[in-house]
Amino acid sequence: MENILDYRAKALAMLACCTAVSVLVACTGVDYGYIDYGDGADAPGHTDVLFSFDWGNLPVDEIPQACSIAMSRIVNEVHYTYVVDSQGNIMGDNENEPVEDDVQGRRPVSVLDGDYYAIAFGSAENGYTVNDLDVFRDDNSSGMKNLYASLPVLTKDDVAEQLGEEPFDFNLSYKAVPAAAPLYLSVRKMTLNSGEKASEVTFVPQDITVDLVIRVRIDVVEGVGIGGLLAELSGVPVKVPLMSGIVTGDDLGKVYFRMEQVASDGQGIVFEGRVKALGLFPSQSVSLVSGPGVLRLSVHAVSGENERKFYAGINLKRVIDEARLMVRTEDGTGYRIAMGEAVLDVERALTIKNGQVVSGGDDAMDGWFDTKTDIEVEV
Repeated sequence: MENILDYRAKALAMLACCTAVSVLVACTGVDYGYIDYGDGADAPGHTDVLFSFDWGNLPVDEIPQACSIAMSRIVNEVHYTYVVDSQGNIMGDNENEPVEDDVQGRRPVSVLDGDYYAIAFGSAENGYTVNDLDVFRDDNSSGMKNLYASLPVLTKDDVAEQLGEEPFDFNLSYKAVPAAAPLYLSVRKMTLNSGEKASEVTFVPQDITVDLVIRVRIDVVEGVGIGGLLAELSGVPVKVPLMSGIVTGDDLGKVYFRMEQVASDGQGIVFEGRVKALGLFPSQSVSLVSGPGVLRLSVHAVSGENERKFYAGINLKRVIDEARLMVRTEDGTGYRIAMGEAVLDVERALTIKNGQVVSGGDDAMDGWFDTKTDIEVEV
């Protein structure tokens, strides 16, 4: 008859054996989606996938001709990337080769079974660079959260070429970027399992940029005319993560654009400028004269044979806050675009008098500052 010590020894031996087996299984791993059909095959299951897009009522000439798709399996991470046309058909030389055409002549791709995040993004104007897309494709440890669409940084010469004149710069800490192009993004979470028919994945892209319409009023007296109005707006995001479309204030830039006369009323002239952006962040306080959410203007004023450039700095915090063009995420980590167009109307008029143009001295326009007097106004 065995004593209790024998039972303990057997139990410990069995526990050690089970532990060893568990460690072996954990180290070896079983591919997510593997289905054992009892035929001795050890390959994981695959699914053929067809892509398509629903562009809604977007005009044909605004639909990107090509889009990129990135897929990341959630468990036992595997990555795929593809370039497709606006219908979802595989284009050009893709790293992940399609399988044979289906009955409609489309070219499905084959992916390992599993739960996936997938993003599709594109821009008709090719105004963005996407960082590390090749790294994401080739390295399964490089997560989808590392994929950003970024605007190019412009040099002073780039801006001068764009504007046709040397740019002014009163916000030196912000890098210049071009106006954003429409950026269409769709994010999907899906389960792909083996089957006889190909799975169709449909993306519904939405533009994640906002059209900013900025209006200012200039009162001119005593025969003063406006020969041109150039604007610099700071606080626009430089990049956006493609997995979320959420922007933060961590990397902000400035954008230049011209403003055109759209109306006049007696001595008052209304100017309007339009620029597309990934968002717009206000300053922390209306008292700040630099930083995000500040509009800088260069005004070419003319009176007879005399002309002069004046410069203005306007804090737009109140106007931006009232427009509510972005909404904060529930977890407080960033902001999303809340509308396709936001009108930022500076109601307080700014005045130029004939004597200010003719004198060429240090006297500033009402509510404006020139390069010597540095007078600021809050809106």
